[in-house]
Amino acid sequence: MRKLQPAPAKPSIKKTFRILCALLCLLLLPLLGCARPNSGLWLVCSSDQGFYWQSLIDGARQAAADHHRELNLRILADGEGLSELLTPLVRGGAELVLLALDRDDIPPGFYAPLPVVALGCELPNQPNLLGQYRNSEYFTGQETMQTLKREIGNQIEVLLVTGEEHYRPDDAWEAELRREGGLGGLIFHERIVCYGDANLAYLGCKAALEAHPGVRALICQSESATLGALRALRELGGPARILGREMNEEIALGVEDGLVQASYVTNAYALGYLGLGDQLNPGQDAAGPRLLVIDSIAVRAENLFSEPIVRLLFPME
Repeated sequence: MRKLQPAPAKPSIKKTFRILCALLCLLLLPLLGCARPNSGLWLVCSSDQGFYWQSLIDGARQAAADHHRELNLRILADGEGLSELLTPLVRGGAELVLLALDRDDIPPGFYAPLPVVALGCELPNQPNLLGQYRNSEYFTGQETMQTLKREIGNQIEVLLVTGEEHYRPDDAWEAELRREGGLGGLIFHERIVCYGDANLAYLGCKAALEAHPGVRALICQSESATLGALRALRELGGPARILGREMNEEIALGVEDGLVQASYVTNAYALGYLGLGDQLNPGQDAAGPRLLVIDSIAVRAENLFSEPIVRLLFPME
């Protein structure tokens, strides 16, 4: 008697349904953008440390949240090239990139291969530039000369504390400062370079103040430069005062104590918020690239606790 073979099992309806769903997902993933992990909105910064950078990032994040969008943050690593960083974003289908960079991080002849918004930096000759949001610089040309004369007077011995190794041709005020008798007779002694490191600024300022006891003003071009100069001045004492940049709790105490005569603060929160928010508003493409300069504000002892300054320093509260 022949043994009967069992009939092959038919696939269940549930299993068939699962297979069809899997095939459908594979077809829809590229259309939904799930296969492009670098798509969406990106903010590329030189740093995320300090008042300026943290305020700018907070502003951009708030703009994204107000439009129910997610913002991805990328910090340029030491030694990393800008084009090297942007390549995977291009390949990943980035919708928009906001570039907030120190000018030393922008290579000569740089070309942005995707839509970009410049926050606090200049990107010349960029056909993909959607917006340019810049902070006014108090160290530029004639404006600087008038500012320095107003702040510290004439015939004053000064030190310059900066984060950049070389001054550039567009820094005409610094060339004028170096010239004998320039800037109304200010006596320029040294250019201290701190490379964004407050400790280097402290060491350089301490040595320079000991070598030049007649110095009455330290002109600081960054938050780290201001911090280092303040720490040196607190340790050594003396009549010198600081004309600084940006703000944090330590600098605010220096303003209150009179060691910092004035610190010029950028509204970096507005840079980030407007820079991204404008691009997410309907009809912005038709309006063309937006160019906007946001004023810096001089924070002094007499206005440190005023309402406009408190709103500037604590925009999220």
